[in-house]
Amino acid sequence: MDEHELNNNILLKSLNFEYVKPVNANLLCPICRLPLLNPVVTPCGHTFCKECILESLKVSDKCPCDRKELKENEFNKVDRLIHNILNELEICCPNKINGCPARCQRQFLYQHYPECEYELVECLHNDCSKIVLKKDLKDHMDACDYKEIECEFCHKNYLQKDKMDHISNCKEFAAASPSEKGEVIISCKYKDYGCPWEDKLENLREHEKECLYHQFKGFFENIYLKNQKQLETENSELKKKVYQLTDEISLLKAELDKYKSSEVASQQQAIHESMMELKNDVIGLKYDMQSTYLNLNELEMRYMRTAMEEKVRMEEELESLRNSFQSIQFQFLSFMKFIKENNNGVGVGVGVGVGVGVGVGGVGVGNSSNHTNQITSSHDEKSKKTFIPPPTYNSSKLIQSVSSSYNASNNNTKTTSNHPNNSNTKDALVKTSDFYNFNFNPRSRQRSHSDTDGSSKMIRKERRFSKI
Repeated sequence: MDEHELNNNILLKSLNFEYVKPVNANLLCPICRLPLLNPVVTPCGHTFCKECILESLKVSDKCPCDRKELKENEFNKVDRLIHNILNELEICCPNKINGCPARCQRQFLYQHYPECEYELVECLHNDCSKIVLKKDLKDHMDACDYKEIECEFCHKNYLQKDKMDHISNCKEFAAASPSEKGEVIISCKYKDYGCPWEDKLENLREHEKECLYHQFKGFFENIYLKNQKQLETENSELKKKVYQLTDEISLLKAELDKYKSSEVASQQQAIHESMMELKNDVIGLKYDMQSTYLNLNELEMRYMRTAMEEKVRMEEELESLRNSFQSIQFQFLSFMKFIKENNNGVGVGVGVGVGVGVGVGGVGVGNSSNHTNQITSSHDEKSKKTFIPPPTYNSSKLIQSVSSSYNASNNNTKTTSNHPNNSNTKDALVKTSDFYNFNFNPRSRQRSHSDTDGSSKMIRKERRFSKI
């Protein structure tokens, strides 16, 4: 750190000033809550003003933010980028309250402040306690009552406010010629009461005749005397009080020395340290609350995103299940239509000879008017139509089950007939078309109740399977 920067930091620390624009919260010290000044970074990653963190370590050796242990020799300087951002912050002149309109970057305060014309300064004359702006100092010193003036006649120094008294007592002035006396510039002796007259000495008598303050000379003198007496009385009383206060201060100092050496002082120090620790804990809790708030916001966003994705996925699955259900329903209805059409496919042949008709639903036997023949049903035109439902798991299992039931019932049932040409009738049976590689070989027989009962039970069973 160079000399200019060091002087600038001293000014920034000792003066009160305002920033032109609000400062980013990330550039504030967690302890003093002001923009960082001479910042340092702790091993745990937090940034503080160097003076602030050193004062904090005197009370507690833990970080005010996360309560981790700290050591002074572990501090590091901040990056140059952060340092430049802090130095380029624009501030108002500390003398803004006195009317200074100047603004500058924080790093250049040491250049402007010593030259600021709006800084309050004291008068340089001895015994003068007036405070004026630096830009008005020259005019004040020229008119100051405590300005020393050299007499033109005796060459002695006197105060400007005592000019009239000095001229009255100056022997050299009394011995001077009237022309020399007339060139002396003096003020009205009632200047202290408000008369602004100032001119040559030779014009003083004419002014006194016209001076309004001269006409109230007795009044002002009485007031002056009264005020003087009153001031003297008050002065004496104040002196007494000062003496009393001095004695009381001495006693208080003695008691304070005793107090500092007692146990109460140590307890007070412990309380002070506890208060500082609590303050640091509060700062740490605020930091934790901010971190927790950010984490909660992040979790909420994750939850909302997951919920939306899950909702979309469930809607897609629901739509898929709905489509699958509609497909299965359509397959089942189509298959039931196919079963119904084949069960109703029974025909009757009438005429001379033997008529044979075969249907999946069973075999019908009838007698002609001239001959007693076993007549089997023929295929209906609808049964010749081949309907192949879409190959799904449920429909294929249903078809296989029903087909097996029909084959088993047809093989176990033996049908007898009174017609002598029964063997020829068997040969005349018409084979049905294969359905998913299951061949139906129904024999000529009469429809029995056991056959229809078995088929209906199997269909009801498959209906339950389809619902599942």
